[in-house]
Amino acid sequence: MEHGGELPIERDIHLIALCFSPHLGPVTIRRLLRAFGSAEDVFRARPADLFGVTGISQKRSRWITGFRDWDGLMKTIEKAESDGNRLVFHGDPEYPGAMGELGEDAPLLLFVKGTLVEEDRFAVAMVGSRKSSDYGEAVTAKISARLAGVGMTVISGMARGIDTAAHRGAIKAGGRTMAVLGCGLDVVYPPENRGLVDKIAASGAVISEFPPGTPPLRENFPRRNRLISGMSLGVIVVEAAPRSGSLITAKHALEQGKEVFAVPGNIMSETSAGTNDLLKQGAKLVTSADDVLEELAPVLKGFIKSSSAAPAPEVTEEEKTLCDLLSGEPVHVDEIARRSGRQVAAVLATLLGLELKGVIRQMEGKRFLLA
Repeated sequence: MEHGGELPIERDIHLIALCFSPHLGPVTIRRLLRAFGSAEDVFRARPADLFGVTGISQKRSRWITGFRDWDGLMKTIEKAESDGNRLVFHGDPEYPGAMGELGEDAPLLLFVKGTLVEEDRFAVAMVGSRKSSDYGEAVTAKISARLAGVGMTVISGMARGIDTAAHRGAIKAGGRTMAVLGCGLDVVYPPENRGLVDKIAASGAVISEFPPGTPPLRENFPRRNRLISGMSLGVIVVEAAPRSGSLITAKHALEQGKEVFAVPGNIMSETSAGTNDLLKQGAKLVTSADDVLEELAPVLKGFIKSSSAAPAPEVTEEEKTLCDLLSGEPVHVDEIARRSGRQVAAVLATLLGLELKGVIRQMEGKRFLLA
């Protein structure tokens, strides 16, 4: 009963209802549209005809034939739009072009807060462990800032740890970043990133294919991960344990023909086991953003900004002495004072100046490392 070919997408309440269904994904919805010609006709179909469509179970058929809450659906849409979110349909001019590479599994509808621009096709994803180390977060922020600084869009999932560091690095560099969520746009997860949502939307976009009110269920994140990789030219994995969600994203990237990069980690750390395994399997080793830019050079030709990096801040001799005692690993202020032969109070004052200049970062517990 199914017909071949892609049908034009009608942007109406019936299609939105299908996309809001917790039981139907993009592949099944496309099959229904081909079978019945329009989303409205899907809701008029008899159960026997619905069963003739591949993937339509009794449960899915009951949901379609039993749906009646059109008023509630309209109120949900109006509420979402009043919060500054938009509905972007597949085929709309601002729909991410790279998403089309997902084929039948590309979302028919996206919920967007912020702006989508054509240049977002030059994007790199950065993902990694929620239980990240100071080293992982520092490396992520540095690479993200460099990539965003030359004009690339940094995509991640706004999770704790590496994802958050990737977004913050891009924002700090004044570049674009995009967050793809595994829940509705109105559900902030993790809750401590509430303020980060607005910052990301102001410098890029927050995106979800899940309707408003959708909680961050475990099964949502593998689907979210395919969008992160699908929208990017490549995926950089920083700190990932074996069988982690970050490795699922890397797997999606390989299946989509995208580049996979990995930052080497401490061989004694569980959160580096996954990334080190990726390197054994042939992932491109990354020690700086330039490794990524070099690998992607053929597709970035003519796009990358020649130089957008801010000039290095000037430091005094006193500040340079302390910088020489720091690296990418955090050092406690007491240890810095001991090595420098200075009083802790004086060292803290100098470190504060370096932090304000963006030369160093302070971690929890008065520990410092180079930015």
